[in-house]
Amino acid sequence: MPDDVRRLLVCRGGALGDFVVTLPVLAELRRRWPGVRLDLLAYPRHAVLAQTGGLADGIRSLDEAGLAAWFDPSTPYLPVDEARYVASYDRVFCLLHDPEGVVQGKLARVAGRRLSCLTPLVTDTHAVDHFLRIVKPVPGGAVPANVPQLSLPWDLIEAGQRRLRPYGAVALLHPGSGSAAKNWPLACYRELAHRLAKAHGLVPVFLAGEAEAAVIGELASEFPVLSGLSILEAAGVLAASEVTVANDSGIAHLAAAVGVRVVVLFGPTDPFLWAPRGARVRVVRASPPNADGLARLEVEAVAAAVAGACLQP
Repeated sequence: MPDDVRRLLVCRGGALGDFVVTLPVLAELRRRWPGVRLDLLAYPRHAVLAQTGGLADGIRSLDEAGLAAWFDPSTPYLPVDEARYVASYDRVFCLLHDPEGVVQGKLARVAGRRLSCLTPLVTDTHAVDHFLRIVKPVPGGAVPANVPQLSLPWDLIEAGQRRLRPYGAVALLHPGSGSAAKNWPLACYRELAHRLAKAHGLVPVFLAGEAEAAVIGELASEFPVLSGLSILEAAGVLAASEVTVANDSGIAHLAAAVGVRVVVLFGPTDPFLWAPRGARVRVVRASPPNADGLARLEVEAVAAAVAGACLQP
């Protein structure tokens, strides 16, 4: 690798799952340029995972007002201050949604051959492999790791263990996602929770994000519910669980990345493209593979997958 590279910038938007499947790109850049500063232009609520896990150094928020100029099609140039920002990096990797090429054109005028761009739209291969395309293979070099992995500091893991310790062996259930069409019915999660407690000796604990807090609040009288956690706190709780059950969601990807046993439920989305990767991941796909099929997915099938996952070391 060239020894004149001192600063790297990775631009990445999207939701939590989109960010997690990009972690192997960051890991590969770290491997190729050890000791080099790697900054993220991303949403801090997700990017903090990479920073905390040692895969990034700094974060600039995509929500900053100055970033609007990057997407403005009325001019082919970045403002002077933004151009200086881009020029301060020796390599720039852009994974932003840019269907008209507006951002790419502006960055290319500043970074030239130091710029690499890739669409974030995944169509023909698994998302992880798709994003690794931006990191060109090195002849004779090591093959990039294609499983997202996130190393958490011990204090986060310990905090997660403290939260779950009162319950014993926990099956963490996350019934939400970015789309209602991807969600297994809440009534099925309730039935699964009762079954796991009765037949498998697991204590069901529901994990709620902002989108699910109001919906699963009704379960608080029956089961423990964790809500209002930061993404780092949620990662620690996931790592402390015996198994996590989730829809196709960012939480499912995060659970797999921290190494916990995961059972992921798929309906209208394609696990060939979007299943979380990891040796401890089990996918249960609805038949037919759509929202209607997901609604008819039997609790028994999911419970069996959870039982099988818990037999894994």
